[in-house]
Amino acid sequence: PASVMKLFTTYAGLQLLGPDHVWRTRIFTTGPIQDGVLQGNLVIQGSGDPKLVVERLQALIEAS
Repeated sequence: PASVMKLFTTYAGLQLLGPDHVWRTRIFTTGPIQDGVLQGNLVIQGSGDPKLVVERLQALIEAS
């Protein structure tokens, strides 16, 4: 039953968002980086990305 429900939610998502929809996860800082250390907060603004797992989050932070 759960696998069948995934088909319905996937279909609904494709109908509402379209096949080209992209979820964006943004990273902001509230201070400068001095000597390789952030002097402030790291703010991560998610948008509901169902594929954002720990490994992807780590890669996103390293790329910033």
